[in-house]
Amino acid sequence: MYDNPGKVTFLIDGRPLGTFDLARSAPDGMPYLNYQITTQKNTVATISMILESGRVTLVGYLINFLDPDYPY
Repeated sequence: MYDNPGKVTFLIDGRPLGTFDLARSAPDGMPYLNYQITTQKNTVATISMILESGRVTLVGYLINFLDPDYPY
């Protein structure tokens, strides 16, 4: 685990998605946690991350593709 792991809150288009505690252990036994944030939209969305406490290491990437099954 990282030193002083924190908590982060994610928002999609300004609406709260949830707060994640990065101090817990990863379910797959890895030394880091993976989170996937999805919008289920086929249009542009704004995803925000607010550091609530502690420290966070962020590695991000953008994947653009249309979901042929949306809307469900």
